[in-house]
Amino acid sequence: MEHDEETPIEVSSDLPTARAATVVGLLGVGSLPGMLFCGLGAPLAVLALVMAPSAKRQVLDSGGRLGGLGLIRAGRICSVVSLVIAVVMVVGVVIAYNWLIDYAREHND
Repeated sequence: MEHDEETPIEVSSDLPTARAATVVGLLGVGSLPGMLFCGLGAPLAVLALVMAPSAKRQVLDSGGRLGGLGLIRAGRICSVVSLVIAVVMVVGVVIAYNWLIDYAREHND
């Protein structure tokens, strides 16, 4: 059963959450603390972002029998934040490394 974007789906708090939505949420939210451990959150974030479209499709195709769209959205947001943190960390390390090399060259001559 395909979901038409114009047809609203009733949302109830009693709906079971789709497994794929739970996985995306756990990976996405788990990627944030994972960034504290040598950037291990980045692969989790990428995996969550890769799985999110199919999880959303699973929820929408269920015709209102499954929930989890909010969990998918939270997983996506946390994944993007984790990847931004990862990029900032890499740029910071490159800048610090270059500064240290220049500093060592200036003070060893």
